[in-house]
Amino acid sequence: MKVKSYFSFAWLFLALATSVQADDHVRYSITEISWEPYWIIQNGVASGILHDVILELDARIEAEFIPVKPFLPVKRADLEFQAGLIQLDCCLNPDWRPSPANQAVTLWSDTVLTVNEILIFPKGKRFPYQTLHDLKDKKIATILGYGYVGAEYFTRSDSKDNVSQIQKIAFQRAHAGIIDVNEFNYMVRTHEVVRDVRPLIEIGPIINRSDLRVRIHQSRPELLGTVNVALRKIREEGVIDRIIARYTDEFIRTEPVSRLP
Repeated sequence: MKVKSYFSFAWLFLALATSVQADDHVRYSITEISWEPYWIIQNGVASGILHDVILELDARIEAEFIPVKPFLPVKRADLEFQAGLIQLDCCLNPDWRPSPANQAVTLWSDTVLTVNEILIFPKGKRFPYQTLHDLKDKKIATILGYGYVGAEYFTRSDSKDNVSQIQKIAFQRAHAGIIDVNEFNYMVRTHEVVRDVRPLIEIGPIINRSDLRVRIHQSRPELLGTVNVALRKIREEGVIDRIIARYTDEFIRTEPVSRLP
């Protein structure tokens, strides 16, 4: 019985994948976990920077973009993409999906936007930084479950979210913190407790950059060219910058470093 049920499910899975690919609809994934301000999930409603990028692509590309509902756990969304049930995912860095199973079925668009991770310091406690080696023996405020470039050099001090991470820096419970610049700006804009401690924080240099790209399933290769054309126009028209400003108000002026990892 278990074997029969397994093959029935596998057949249905394949049939659904084939039927989805056969029409002009493009199913894209939204996961149930927020990544503010890139994906903001509240009461079953999605918004955020990358959500708005998807809407812009949908408006400029003939195929109809349809979000997967209900929103999926991250692992299930990845499995459904591998199976072709989801044909588009916005947006990821290719290094975040290194498995052979993903690489075998993925076409990557041109860069949608580049996200910058910065160092933040307690007021008056800044230390010199040029390379990741400068973080050696430092206690760095991080987010539980996140991976960080250079983590082998420093001691992690994990927080459950960005708000508690920023408070940890403000109250001098770590030497520095690593945070995405748009995440920091969004937290300042939307959380009063962060605005209250903002004067206790110094902004440091960019320590890592990641290019985010649209992930397209190999079953829909015709989408790659149209997505890239739409992205080029969106960038040329300043749409990406306006979308980011919609959620962050303004950009923090960051200090570039001489050598990024």
